[in-house]
Amino acid sequence: MKERIVWAGVLLLVAAGFLGWSLPQQAKNRAALEIMEAELAALEGKAARLDEFTALAKDEKLGCANESFRVNRPVIVLSSDGKPEELKLTANWEDGGSVFIDCSSDAAELRFLEESWDRYTTMTVTPKHPGLTVARFSSDATKQSFAVWILVED
Repeated sequence: MKERIVWAGVLLLVAAGFLGWSLPQQAKNRAALEIMEAELAALEGKAARLDEFTALAKDEKLGCANESFRVNRPVIVLSSDGKPEELKLTANWEDGGSVFIDCSSDAAELRFLEESWDRYTTMTVTPKHPGLTVARFSSDATKQSFAVWILVED
């Protein structure tokens, strides 16, 4: 009986070795599986944030109130250590008007390059730290408004 158990054990070890079931290999497989599970969890988190971002976008008037009041980039993605980028604003009203900007956070900063202009102007968008800034543009020349989303990444 002992002989059969020993031979069964030897046969099992040979089969395990033949199939690549060594203990070190099992540990490597387990470690690889744990890494993949962690990556999957991170992707699931990103997918949830993307779903939230998409839902917000459906409710938002991005980049354009009308043909006379709009920007050239409704969504801007910047690196937190990146350079400032330009945003062109069209505010073309016959009787003139003022533009107001309300920002949801300080992850990015918007600045006018000129204090006054005729039909359009250029602004700078400067990243400050990772996060989302929703810049809401409004004017006393029209009752309409729109938003620009500025995402600052690590």
